[in-house]
Amino acid sequence: MFRFTSRTPTVLSLALLFVLVYFSILSKTGIIERRNLENRIKALRIEVDRLENENDKLKIRQEVLKNDEKALAMEASKYYLLTENARVIKFKEPVEVENGEKVLVASQLPQFSGISSSFRPMKLPPLGLVKFLYVITTTFIGMGIFMKLRRS
Repeated sequence: MFRFTSRTPTVLSLALLFVLVYFSILSKTGIIERRNLENRIKALRIEVDRLENENDKLKIRQEVLKNDEKALAMEASKYYLLTENARVIKFKEPVEVENGEKVLVASQLPQFSGISSSFRPMKLPPLGLVKFLYVITTTFIGMGIFMKLRRS
């Protein structure tokens, strides 16, 4: 049967401390997960702002090209390598894709595709690995403290 000794409160308080640290830092509602979610929200807001600005610029450009034949010809010669005397034929663009196909646009390309590896952001280990290492470490520390207190 279990004996209540003077070391029992110490062991229980250490176990409680390890559990509290685990749940406050490493759980799904912990500090690390919250920081990851805040960083993701921040990145998504930046991406939304960038896409809104790009969308506004494209709408303005579309209106200019829709009404001005000369601007359309200049745009075609600039981006599509057409000669100055080439004819540009306008087609109506579909408003929306009906079958929901995904279309690859430039914003979906990898962000750091052309940058050397020394400038890429550092990858962090997965949170599951950090949790596993924490549990192993606290288990061994707890066993060491228990064995040390048992000898005393």
